[in-house]
Formats: sequence, C-alpha cells, structure tokens
Amino acid sequence: MRSLSLVAIICGLISLGGFSTLHGQSDECDVATFIDVSAGAGVYTAAFDTTTATDSANPAPTIPCTVLGALSNDVWWEFTSSVDGIAELHTCGAAGDLDTDLVMYEGADCTTMIEVGCNGDATILAGCQAYYSHIQFVPVIGGLTYKIRLGAWGAGGSGTGTLTLALVVPSPEICDDGLDNDGDGFVDCFDADCVGNPACFEGDSVTCTDGVDNDGDGTTDCADVDCSGILPCGLESDYCDDGIDNDGDGLIDCADVIDCPLGSPACLAADNDECDGAIDIGPVAGFGTYTGFIDTTLASDSANPMPTIPCNVLGSLSNDVWHSFTPDADGAITVHTCDGSGFDTDVVVYEDSLFDCTSLVEVGCNGDSNILVGCQIFYSHITGIPVIGGQTYKIRTGAYGLGVTGTNTLTVEFFSISAEICDDGIDNDGDGLIDCADPVDCPFGIPPCDAAGNDECDGASLIDVSAGAGTYSAFFDTTLASDSAYPAPALPCTVLGALANDVWFEFSPSVDAVAEIHTCGVAGDLDTDLVVYEGSDCTALTEIACNGDAGILAGCQAYYSHVQFVQLSAGLTYKIRIGAWAVETGTGTVTIDMVVPGVEDCTNGVDDDLDGFIDCFDPDCYTDPNCTYIDGDECFVALDVVEGANLIDTTTFTNSSNLVDYGLCAGTLGGAMASDGWYRWVATSDANYWIHTCDPAGWDTDVIVYEGPCDALVPVACNGDDQAGLVTGCQGFFSFIEFTALAGTEYMIRVGSWGAGGGTGTLNIVPLLCPPMAGLASTSDCVTGDVTLSWTGNAYDTVDILRDSVLIDSVPGTDTSYVDPGLASGSYQYTVQGVCAGNIGGSQIITTNVASYGGEPHVIFAVEGIDDIDSVTALQAALDANGVSYVTTTLGPGAWGCLGSGTLQCAWMMTGTYPNDYRITDADGAALATAVENGKGVYFEAGDHWGFAHLATNYDNYDGVDQGAVVDGDDSFVAMDGFDSGFGLDTSDLSGSAYNQANAGNDWTDQIQPGVGSGGPNVAQIWANAGGGYGTGNFYATDDPFGNTISQSWEFGGFGGDQVDLAARYLAVLGGGGPPPGVTFSRGDCNSDGGFNIADQIFILAALFSGGAAGVCADACDENDDGGINIADGIYGLAALFSGGPPPPAPSPGVCGVDPTDDALDCASFPPCP
Repeated sequence: MRSLSLVAIICGLISLGGFSTLHGQSDECDVATFIDVSAGAGVYTAAFDTTTATDSANPAPTIPCTVLGALSNDVWWEFTSSVDGIAELHTCGAAGDLDTDLVMYEGADCTTMIEVGCNGDATILAGCQAYYSHIQFVPVIGGLTYKIRLGAWGAGGSGTGTLTLALVVPSPEICDDGLDNDGDGFVDCFDADCVGNPACFEGDSVTCTDGVDNDGDGTTDCADVDCSGILPCGLESDYCDDGIDNDGDGLIDCADVIDCPLGSPACLAADNDECDGAIDIGPVAGFGTYTGFIDTTLASDSANPMPTIPCNVLGSLSNDVWHSFTPDADGAITVHTCDGSGFDTDVVVYEDSLFDCTSLVEVGCNGDSNILVGCQIFYSHITGIPVIGGQTYKIRTGAYGLGVTGTNTLTVEFFSISAEICDDGIDNDGDGLIDCADPVDCPFGIPPCDAAGNDECDGASLIDVSAGAGTYSAFFDTTLASDSAYPAPALPCTVLGALANDVWFEFSPSVDAVAEIHTCGVAGDLDTDLVVYEGSDCTALTEIACNGDAGILAGCQAYYSHVQFVQLSAGLTYKIRIGAWAVETGTGTVTIDMVVPGVEDCTNGVDDDLDGFIDCFDPDCYTDPNCTYIDGDECFVALDVVEGANLIDTTTFTNSSNLVDYGLCAGTLGGAMASDGWYRWVATSDANYWIHTCDPAGWDTDVIVYEGPCDALVPVACNGDDQAGLVTGCQGFFSFIEFTALAGTEYMIRVGSWGAGGGTGTLNIVPLLCPPMAGLASTSDCVTGDVTLSWTGNAYDTVDILRDSVLIDSVPGTDTSYVDPGLASGSYQYTVQGVCAGNIGGSQIITTNVASYGGEPHVIFAVEGIDDIDSVTALQAALDANGVSYVTTTLGPGAWGCLGSGTLQCAWMMTGTYPNDYRITDADGAALATAVENGKGVYFEAGDHWGFAHLATNYDNYDGVDQGAVVDGDDSFVAMDGFDSGFGLDTSDLSGSAYNQANAGNDWTDQIQPGVGSGGPNVAQIWANAGGGYGTGNFYATDDPFGNTISQSWEFGGFGGDQVDLAARYLAVLGGGGPPPGVTFSRGDCNSDGGFNIADQIFILAALFSGGAAGVCADACDENDDGGINIADGIYGLAALFSGGPPPPAPSPGVCGVDPTDDALDCASFPPCP
C-alpha cells in the first residue's frame, strides 16, 4: 500500500494557512500551553524541554499504542481546531534524540477528555532520530479543543526536541497527482474513491506492460486479472524472449523454467553445461596462474552424482558448468573461485583418466573457504591437488543454493612440487601446509622445527615472583608449540576453547597472596585460553581457575583470558597453561598481579581481603554494626527452609555479589539471578530430591544449590528453566533440579529472577522416597459430567486423588485410572500422587473442563489464550442479548463428545490471536468437518490458523478459504470494510468499523481469500481491511445438507461496532438463532435525548411526583434495573452522576442494547438508538 504523511500532503497542497513556530510547554494537563491554530490548515511547531518536567497524574492511555513506553516526565499543549479536517503529530527533528511517547486527546476537561491517538515509536518519516513518535489521520472538528501529551519512553528519561502539528482540510481525491488529497491514507488509484476513474485503468497493451499497478489492486501488468488475454499477457511459453512476465507468475522468460525450459529455442543451455562440453583453461605453458570465466545463467543441473569424498560445506552444486585443465608437467594445482563480485559456489575437481567423461575420479572438492582475502563471502578453494603432465582434469562449478545462478572467475594455480623444505616459507609438496606447519613432513622436535621449550608441563618456564606482592609478566610464543597430552580442565570455564598449541609457566609465591592472571596485552592478538593449577607434580595437578574470554580490562585484544581472586599459599607451586581458543598460534604476554590481602574494612568500598566481596557483602562483615541485612538477602543471613512447600518472597532483596555460574546446567537458560534470596536446608535422608519453584502464581526463576560455607561455596546443581516436564500445573518458566543429597548435609539454595526484580512464589523441596507420578491425563464426558483420570503405573501402596486441593479418594497403588462422576459444568484441578510407606511421591497436576450438555443449540469452544481481547466473553454477551442459549467448553471439538448431538445447531470456534492462540488438532478438524456434513453451522475465528504452520484437516474442505492464496499477514488490520456475500449475509453497511487488536503491535492477522471446497460454489468475502488490500472474513453458503460456515481472521470481541447486531447477522445464516433482540435502548437516558445527565433525574422525578410525562421507553427509566420505576431510580442516577456510585446496568449509558433481564417493563421506542 502506498501512503503519505500528512506533512508531505500539506507541502503539496495550495490553499494552506501559515507555518508557525512557538516555544514552551506545561508540566500538567490543566495548565497546558495553548497552540494558536486559528490560521487554519498548516504546519505548527513547538520546541520542548522535559528536563524539569515531572510525571503527570493522568493515567496511561487504554487505546492500542504502538511501542508506547512510560510517558515519563511528560509535558502538555492544547489547541482549538479552526477547521474540520485531519491532524498529524510527530517529534521527528534533526535536533534532540529523546525517545518520545505521544498521546492526543479530545476535550477541554482534563478529567473527561477522550484518547484519540497515541504512539511510542515510528519509522514513517526520513531523517529523524532513532525513536521518534508519530500519530496520523486523526479527524478534528472545528471549535473542539484537543490536548497533546509528550513524555519519555524510558522511566526517568528527559530531553529536548521539536513537536510538529499539521492540520489539513481534505479535498476530493485527485487520482493522478501522487497526493493523498482526502487525507484517508491512500494515494491516487489505491484510494477507493478512484475506482472506475479513467486514470486508474489497467487492461490494454499499454497499461499491461508499463510495470505500474494502474488500478491500485495490488497486482501489476500480466499478474493483474484485468490483463488476462491481452497481448503480451498469456502463455509464457509463447514469449520466452520478450523480457515480460507474460503469465504473471513472477518469472520472466528463461527464468520461468516450467514454461521456457532450458534447451528450448529461446533458452539454449550453456555450452559447457555438461562434462563433455567442458571449456579448456589454457593453453597451459608451464607453471603459473590460469583463469577461466564461469557463467551459470543458462546452466542446468548435471546428471553426474554428488561427490562421495569429504567436502567442506558443500551445497547443492546447482546449475553447474564444466571446465577442463591439462597440465604440461607433473606438479600440483590449487583451484578457487575467489572473486569480489562472484556468487556462493561449490567446486569439484575430477581426474578424467580416459579423457571422455566416462570414468571421472573425484580428487578434490569444497563448498566454502576463508583462506584468501578480497573474495565474496562464500567462495570455494581446493589446495595442493597433485597432477600428472598430460592428464586431463575436469573442474565442475555450481551454486551452493538450489536454483541460484551467476558469474564468477575460476582460478587454477599450477606449481611444481618436491619434498617439503622446512624453513624456506614455501609449500614445496603442495599439501597446503608450509614449513613447520606441515607436521607430517616437518615434525616437532626435529630441527628446524624444535618444539617450544615450555611445550609441556614438565618443561614449564619459571616466572620469578620471589619479591612478593607486585606485578610480573612473561612473554609467550606458541608458534612451535604442540597440543599437550594433559586433559582439558573439568571445572566450569567461561568460553573455554581447544587450548590448542599450549605452553606452560610456573611460579612459587613467597607470601600468602591473592592473584589475578591474564593475557591482556597491546601486542599480540591471539585468542587465548588460560588454566591455573596448584602443584609441582605434573601428574597430580589440581585445577583452581580457568577462562577462555573476558572483558574486564580495557585496552586488550578482543579475546584475552583473565582469572581473578586466585588464592595463593606461600611455598606452593602453581602452573599456568596458555593455549589458543581454536587452532591458531601466536605470541603475547602473560601477567601475574599478586596482592597480599588485608583485613576487610566494612565501610571503605574496597575489597580489602581480596575475596571478591566488598564491605557489607563480605561474610567477614556480618557482625559489623555498620552493616544491616534483610534476612535471606545474602548467604550469611540465609533463611531456613524445610522439606515440602516453602513460601518465598524476593521482592525486597538486592543482587548478591556472588558470581553466578551455570556451568553445571548449561543450556537450561539461566538468567540474571536478580534480586536473589538465600535459603538454608539440611537434608533429612540419603535420597534423590526435587528442588523446584513450581507455583501457578510464581515467577520466572533461576536456582543454584551449593555446599560449603558462604566464603567457599561449591555449586552442586542448578537450573534456569525446567526441561524435564516431571512437574505440571506450574507457571510458564520455573526452575527444576533433581540431585542426590546426603542426610545431615547443609545446602544453600539460591533463588533469583531470570530478568530484573524479584517475585513471590514457592520453593518446593521434595524427597523422592516414592516414585514420582507420571503420564497423568484426563477426559470428561459431556453427557454425564464424569471425569476420567489415567496415569502410568508404578510401585505405590496407594494413590491419592485431590480435586481443587481437597483429597477426594485414595485408591490401591496398582490402579492406573479413576472416575470422578457427575460433576457440574466448570473447570477442576486434579492432583494425583503416589504414596509409599507413608511417603508421598512427586505429584502431577492437570486441569479438566466439564461442559455438560443439556440440549443447547449452540456450543462455544473457548480455547483462546489470554490477550488484550476476551472474545469468548464478548460472544457470550452478544448471544445472551439475542436470546440464544449455549454451552461453553475449554475442550477442543475433538475432545468434547457432544458435537454430534441432534439438538446442537451451531459451533463457535474461538481460537484467539498469536502467540496465545489455540492450534487445532487433526481430531478437531475432523470433528468440525463432520458437524458441517451433519448440517450444523460453524463459526471459526483465528488470527494465525491459516497463515502460519497451517495444519491441513478435513475442515479445510468447508471453511471457504483458498489456502493457496493465504498470506501470513502483519499488524496493519485496525479497521474493516464489509461486503454483501450475495448469499444472505450482508455486512456492507458496517464498512469503516474499527478493530481493537488482541495483541497490538504483533497481531499477525491472516490475509485470506474465498475458496470453493466440498460444500458447493457459493462462497464470498464478507470482510476486508478498510480501503481494500486483503480479505479477513469469508462466508460459505454450502449446498444442502451441509451447514454454513464463517471463517474470520480476527476476534469477534475486537469488533468496534455493535456486537449484538453482528451476532444476530451471523445467527441468521448459521442457524440456531433466538427471538429478535427487540428494541434497543440506553439505560439511564429517561428523557430519550441521547445523553445521561441531571436532566434525566429531573424528568423521572417529575413523572413520579409532579405530573410530568412518562418516558417513551420505560426500560430506560429503570436506572437500577429492578423491574420497576420509583424514587430509587432517581437516587441511583444521582449517585452515579455525582457521588461515585456505579453506572446504570447494561445497556449502560452511551451503549445501545436490549434489556438482558426479563421484567414487566417494555420499551415502545427509543429514538437515539437505531
């Protein structure tokens, strides 16, 4: 869709007011700075400065706002429009980089003003700061006052910038001037006002070949149905050389391989498309570099098989071409496709022993390489292939990606080979390895490839640190080093790599000290690994520290290594091992900083004793009077917990200074461990234990379990997010650990938040003295209300069954199922747990819905997840207002057993919006299809069912959607147009209705088109995006005896029009409708003037006590909905208006609807409601 900013529109209009600039703003709504727009249409700007502003008391807007933040430190303006027109606001400006939020209100009273527009971030205009705000297409009415509120996206943010207000008076759309004249967001032929305009015609030989979407229907030239049959639009096979996409499939001429196949007259294949047409590279005249040109544009895939020898990153060898190289002497060749403008290639080299392509032998191949510089990102490179003079070698080059073509340079480097000379800098034997890097021909330990003197632990170079505390350094060189036989460290190491080509150092401190050791250095860029050991015997070293990559120091190479707080004892020997993260070698500097620790001063902000903890975070300061602690906030003030469920609250805790190490649980998505709490637990049994934070009301946690004292903690188990699935009925992200504990051992359990802030929940410590429950499942019977539970059998004495946390039965341990009979409709939570010798095993929890069917004509499948729109509740209210009875279930159609009942007439499938939508199963689809075949109507709403990971089911035959034309969609659906299906359902009068998104900013509304299925030919579109562009709803009037269906890619609850009326229209075509909804009215508007105010109270009191006329709608005067009209109604209305009382019940003031309660009053007419 093409659209223009109003600012751009104004610049193109002739009759505009002036361009005005003003300064200043106000901190609160009631003193908003006035913007004078009396000059009419035009652009007005105001400089803003929020550095001294505060947060307003006004609430955040409730209408959908794209990426709205905190609205922090907000300022206010107001203006009174002098024209009926369209307004646009934005904060785009070259000066100022504040990330803004922007809201616009209608109304002069700050307590009753109405939100009409808002935005956090936009990208419509060019040349703006990164995160500016932009509100477009807001209708304004002359004489009305509007408020503008501007704040920072981030909490506490402030800054300066420019606010721009643009007003435009729309004019009729001119269909060929490139402007949105009427300000509806659509330009020229993309505007519905231009339908049928001569300037918007597509359908002759000129408009069908000009590359322009002349009629604004989203398709161009031959892809537009209006060009069908108009030359040159037709069969591509008839025009394979005219440069036009004749059949509108997006493929032109020979690129349309189905209609214009390679080999046809206009699409002749490349001359060297097959091996027997290989192009010679040469003539070859001795050793040197030879090149050939690669062009696979017209090539096809060769019949030759893919190579069977190992090939690095080989792809599809697609659209391959062939070259031939015949050396004139024995030697070696290197073949590559390095070409800065080339494509992603695959290369295979063959020896063609019979010179006729019939006996090819693979001798080398490669997909991707990175040896050379100045090449395309993915080029191919094969080094050191021995060749025989006079023998022919075939080179096959294709694309890594299937169907990709391109041009490239092919290079063959032909050179002589001999035995490797180990010190001349040349790859003499052509194996790709030079001098001492050729370990087979030039092994370490044999001159000139002597191994580094400190290549092994027992030859470690001494670093003299006898002077005591201080900084010591040593040069290292791994160029001639080999890989040590010593194993990699077993303790957790941050980003440790291969420790390749490692060298060794050793030192012996003369004093007890704390050290940090690192490889940071200005010289040298080797990506290092570092390990520190304690011990002098290389056969019995103890690992005490290690690191791959660090970022603590400044001015270092990108990937240096760094260990801190290494405790050293005088007289002991320590070994340092330095290697490469990968296979590289290099030089650098290793540095040892030794400090003799002092006594911790608890008030100076320094880690005096160098244990990694500062001041009151140091356990040494626990008893210092300067330090106060919240129990549980640090290890040394841990809270005691016991086996079972322990309620925990970390909302007042701070971040502990203890390092967070997830080395024992890598891959479990451990997070920040923020606001962590500490809990002391003593195991009572030698047993396996579950420690987890499962709690439906809990939060996203991280957990680490330690042994040892607080100043020497050793992690023994950890978890970020549960991946075992042994505990059910929990919050979305909880932590779960199973480990073996020893009776009497004290453990520290650390629980923190994955993200920022703390939370409340439960720390569960469960001894596995009985096998955990597994395999819990449930079904419910829609006729009897029975719930059947089943589970996996195990060695239990008994099995406890709890419903909603209350024990309802204990059954023998050999049982694997249980029936809970005759339950009323509703949702129930079951807990099933095994018991062994009085010990309860790990339980499982499941929630089951019972929807007992009593003959209702409608069933609502309430399977949607939680989002911004409760569509199920909205539908229930609309069906209630239409006098329709229904049953609601949270089971899917495949699981609910009464869909085949003879009294059921219609099913409503409410699947919701991504990412909390329900994905139907094959059983669901089969059940819905069977319902349609049995004559039942089906309404199916789904934001992402058709466009994302669509599961094909039998119901696809009846949903009236062309699955081949579905587009996954976006977030642009905010208003809709209706259409007359021609088969009894007409929504055309509802065009322009707003849509309130269920997941604003990420709705992913499917774009669907009508498609004929097994129900006959009568299917039509009933909803589309406002202004056209894509469809969002279809009605399928199926042939007898099938039921009709409605498919809709948005939620009923988000419909901005009259939902009661919409439900009535759907009921009329789906079947099972109730009585007519009756006269609609608005309760409280007793005098029927369209408002609810004190005049209504005077009217009702006059009718009761002063002989005044009765209202034409008695229901409207029954303000408290008690079925009568008396003084209580007047008191109720006055309290609602002036004393904070509740508003009149539904249909509440300002809303038109029928009376939901059955009483003796009626409503003869009510003019304000249609």
